[in-house]
Amino acid sequence: MNKLPISACIITLNEAGNIAECIKSMDFVSEVIVLDSFSDDDTCTIAESLGAKVYKQKFLGHIEQKNKALSFASMEWVLALDADERVSPELRSSILEIFRNKPNYDGYRFHRSTWYLTRWIKHGRFYPDKQLRLFKKDKAIWGGKNPHDKIILTGQFCDIPQDILHYSYENIFDHVKTSNNFSSIQSKQLVTSNRGQFPILKMMLKSHWTFFESYFLRRGFMDGREGLIIALISSFSMLIRYAKVYEISVSRSTLNSKKLKQE
Repeated sequence: MNKLPISACIITLNEAGNIAECIKSMDFVSEVIVLDSFSDDDTCTIAESLGAKVYKQKFLGHIEQKNKALSFASMEWVLALDADERVSPELRSSILEIFRNKPNYDGYRFHRSTWYLTRWIKHGRFYPDKQLRLFKKDKAIWGGKNPHDKIILTGQFCDIPQDILHYSYENIFDHVKTSNNFSSIQSKQLVTSNRGQFPILKMMLKSHWTFFESYFLRRGFMDGREGLIIALISSFSMLIRYAKVYEISVSRSTLNSKKLKQE
């Protein structure tokens, strides 16, 4: 099979359990770029054994790291995946068809389906979770707000209703751990942007709304017990985000009071 003029870009940190299947699912691209944040497992060895070009960079932030990986791509087109993602067979066929007929757009957006505990999630906040991941290199840059990065495209894109397969969480502990880490990043951003006022009110309103939206409006209840667990953890994540905003503001006030007393 002739390889397509696509560079696959992946950022990694200790992804030895995922990286092989991720790379293998993109066997139709011309090159695979892996930008690693100094993993202490076999991530880089595995990636290199599968023909990937591996570079190393201390983690700069999700957006910054993905833009750095993008800078190493030599092909006209880029397919961006996380290490815990795969191109589904159906999506693979769609991409091949796009290039067989020549692309008519500057980017293509796909659905992302997450495997959670016992099933593929098809409702709630987890689906369709549209992701613009195939794009012309000179038309795109990673933007958004850490840790939720997104492609900023100069041009038009097309929706392709096929799935990126997402193996995001090994278990509930991993899900809660990730939510906790992300909430720390987001709370600091809220304080920095002066959007962290009245966090108690926001904790009550946003955490309740997040559950209602995920479980009822987006029909998370149709994903059974997994849908309920996801909605509850999403609500909890929103709650601790604003609780941490309060924690940061209290810590700063206490520190300022101590400085004034010392003066």
